[in-house]
Amino acid sequence: MLLCNIPVIAINAVPSTTLNALPKVTAFDVTGFSLFVLGGVVEMVADHQKSAWSDEKRRKLHDELFITRGIWGRRYVCIR
Repeated sequence: MLLCNIPVIAINAVPSTTLNALPKVTAFDVTGFSLFVLGGVVEMVADHQKSAWSDEKRRKLHDELFITRGIWGRRYVCIR
């Protein structure tokens, strides 16, 4: 929670006269915001897929120990 709030606290701690002197929105800002939105969308999709998988498991439609499809099926890190 603290990590998410640090940018808000930092911006609110700066006097408004200082903020008016800052440059306007740049490509770097747009890229950062786009990555933020993309991360949120990926998290929402993953949560939805995991919920659907859990519902299917409760209804005994599969016997997988862990979800292996959708976003969860991608293996970027090998854990052994």
